[in-house]
Amino acid sequence: MYPDLKLIDNERGSVIVVALLLLVFLTIIGITATTNTRTELNITRNNQIYKRDFYAADSGWREAAINLQNFGMAYPVYSGGVKAFGNPDGSLNQIDYAYEITRLPIEEISPGNSGACKNVIFQVKSRAMKDGERTQEIEARLVKLCCGGY
Repeated sequence: MYPDLKLIDNERGSVIVVALLLLVFLTIIGITATTNTRTELNITRNNQIYKRDFYAADSGWREAAINLQNFGMAYPVYSGGVKAFGNPDGSLNQIDYAYEITRLPIEEISPGNSGACKNVIFQVKSRAMKDGERTQEIEARLVKLCCGGY
């Protein structure tokens, strides 16, 4: 009446199990690829923002160096020895930058054949700012050698 049940050689339903396992495996690969791509995009975006802000701050100290060079031998005297951050001194790619110049004590250098020499040193801090908040800061020392008595 009833057919013999053959449990050992019965392959009915095995295709569904294999297909489900394959779909689970492919889903895991897809989720991993999506997560890795999202992470890489965030890294790239953050790197672009960092570089943009760095170059804006870099522009600030370079502009300060040009301004100091334009003074020639008559060095600027700032109140308290500092030209403080104030309004932005410029903008690069819609990022404002400002700089602060501090004149450090003059260093005497051993006299040579041309007479007494002095190093005039300025410390420059340059900031990149987005919406009034500092995003990047660079500090540089600018040295100008002054020799007299030709």
